[in-house]
Formats: sequence, structure tokens, C-alpha cells
Amino acid sequence: PKKVTLSDAEIREMLAANIQANVEVSGGKQSQMINVSYTSDDPQETADIINAIADAYIQFGLEARLGDVKNTEAWLSEQSAQLKQKLTESEDRLSAYRSSQGLVNTEQEERIGNAQLQSLNNELIRAQTNLSSIEEQYLAIQKLQPNSTELSALGPVLQNKIANDLVKIEAQLSQRVNELFERYGEKHPKMIAARSELKSTELNLAKEIDKIVDNIEKNYRLAQFQVTNINKLISTTRNDIQSLQTENFSLVSLEREVENNRRIYENFQVSLMETSGKSEFTASNVHIIDRATVPAFP
Repeated sequence: PKKVTLSDAEIREMLAANIQANVEVSGGKQSQMINVSYTSDDPQETADIINAIADAYIQFGLEARLGDVKNTEAWLSEQSAQLKQKLTESEDRLSAYRSSQGLVNTEQEERIGNAQLQSLNNELIRAQTNLSSIEEQYLAIQKLQPNSTELSALGPVLQNKIANDLVKIEAQLSQRVNELFERYGEKHPKMIAARSELKSTELNLAKEIDKIVDNIEKNYRLAQFQVTNINKLISTTRNDIQSLQTENFSLVSLEREVENNRRIYENFQVSLMETSGKSEFTASNVHIIDRATVPAFP
């Protein structure tokens, strides 16, 4: 008979078919362990083939994983370039709109406006508290007649050192006048001098009380003005914030578009870096627990 010469490819197919027919694989369904066995008359061949199959399986799995990673990396790179272009275009539109309208960052303007509004509200609380306190003093003064002796008993007068000292001196001089009157009568020189000193003290006290009363009235008017002025500023600031939100709607929309595009682009960049790191990872997730050894007996 005529001798048939087989090609290398045909020989490899025959060897592969023969090996496949004698290989048995078990496990892997309910566990992550796979057992590979091979039947052959040659013990060394048996061990070599099992070890070769295991090594080939690990290499195949690694190449498949890396192939998927490379495909993902290529897709992410393409998408990242498109997102970068989209981000750049949105930034250019935002910059052009700001230049044409003479506007700045609306979110920053709004934050500044809200901070100013909060500060003004805090100032208003303090101003109203101050007005309430001064108003009590002012109303107490209004209830009394000018030059009334009761003015000397008001809190601000008692808290004023000069006035307080004059009140004490007046009391002492008044007592001295009474004592001198009982002893010497009205026309005695000591009596005349004491009355003159008492009169002078009373005039000084009246002047000091007038200053205190005048100061309370001025402070009351100033406190009223401060409350009114702060309320006007709050109203103006609120209107400015509302105007900013209304008039700059287009700018806000462009800013949000830029921010969204930037966030998406940055997320893609993170995914791309993570994928690039995986492409350089050469470790397999499959490990050989026991390599095949030459059996001592069938």
C-alpha cells in the first residue's frame, strides 16, 4: 500500500484527539476545585500531559482576561477622548457667554450673597435686641417730667459714676444743710455757704442727668436707624439674589453642563487608569494545588 504522509497540522490534530480521548475532568460544579486525570501506559507521559494541560488552562484563562481588559481599555480610551472634547466645548461656550454678558461664576455670587444675607440677619437680631434694651430706658424717661427727681433713680444714671457720685454728695450736703439750719438758722455764714455748695451740686447733677437723658435719646434714634437700615439691606440683598437666579439662568445651565461633563470625564479617567493597571497584571486567578507526579503503580 501507498504510504500516506501526514502534515504537521494533521499530526497535531491526531495527537490532540488522542489526548482528549484519555483525559477526564471532574469537579468545578459545587466547588472551585477541578480534578484532571489522564490514562496512559507511560507513567511519565501521564504526568507530563496533565501538567501541560493545567499550565495551558492557566495561560488560556490569563490571555482571555487580558484580552477583555485590552478591549475595555480601548473602548474607554475612545470614550474618554470624546468626553474630553465635549468638556472642552462646553467650557468654551461657558467662557464665551461670560465674556459676552460680563458675568462671573453665579454659584460663587449666590454663595457670597447668601453669606451676606445670613450675616445681615445676625446683625438684625443684635440690632433689634439693642433697640429693645434702649427702648425700655427711653420709654422710662418719657414717662417722667423734665428735671424730675425720679430721673436720678434711673438705671443709666445710677450706673454713671459721675452722676452716682453727685447723688451721694447731694445727699450728704442736704443732710449738712438741715443740721446747720437747726443749729444756726438761715442767715448764718456757714448755712449760706452750705446752701451755695448744695445748689452748685444740684446744678451739676442736673446737667449730668441731662447729658445721660440726651445720650439715651440719641442711642434710641441710632438703634432705630440701624434696624431700619439693616432691614433695607436685607431686602436689597434678597432682591439681588433673586435677580441673579432669574437673569443668569442661561449661565447656570452652562455651568451645570460643564460640571456634569467634568464629573463624567473624571470618572472615565479613573476607570481608564484602573483598567490600564489591570492590563499590566500578569497573575492568574487559577492556581495549581497539586502538580502531577509520575505514579509508582497503575
